[in-house]
Amino acid sequence: MMIELKSVSKQEAIHNISIKIKKNELIILHGVSGSGKSTLLHIIASFSKPSSGSVFISGEDISKFTDYHAANYRKKTIGYITQNFYLFETLTVYQNLLPSTTLTHTSLKTQEQAILKALKMAKIDHKANTTVHHLSGGEKQRLIIARALVNNPEIILCDEPTANLDAKNSNVFLSIIQELKALGKTIIIATHDPLFDNLKDVDKKFILQDGHLE
Repeated sequence: MMIELKSVSKQEAIHNISIKIKKNELIILHGVSGSGKSTLLHIIASFSKPSSGSVFISGEDISKFTDYHAANYRKKTIGYITQNFYLFETLTVYQNLLPSTTLTHTSLKTQEQAILKALKMAKIDHKANTTVHHLSGGEKQRLIIARALVNNPEIILCDEPTANLDAKNSNVFLSIIQELKALGKTIIIATHDPLFDNLKDVDKKFILQDGHLE
């Protein structure tokens, strides 16, 4: 079992959530704003600890990790795609990925290879030397995807990834997600976008309402 949440609660945000997700599954976590989707993703990513319950990733209870071990777990295991960009606008696309690869303490050549591979997977490699403030909204979202992929994580978490995208760029995102699933990634998409209702290859769909699993 890749991911297992056992009776997970977080104060007033989510209540008694139990979910099992297998390796290479594509999961849709559906719910309106304020339903607890982001809180649940933050707990799986170990940005936040549950008030009660346990979160097992490949048999390890990450809810018991120290801050140091949680950061190391995220670096090696989690790719996080957000709806907000949080990019260095005055740096190039390539330079925006350097901080993530530097944390791996690998050689400069290995870091360069990882960055170019991630940019290609996110379909933004043609903009590698472009300054971020010259990118369109869709291109910035693809850079966020590349940043999430650069350390080759096993688990991809997506928090309202199409919230700021038009129809064309949303479809580009969907095609990238399907390619990632084909590569064996485990993917969880938290969304209220109806675009995902008929997405191919979805293994499970969970619905959150007022912090409760429906």
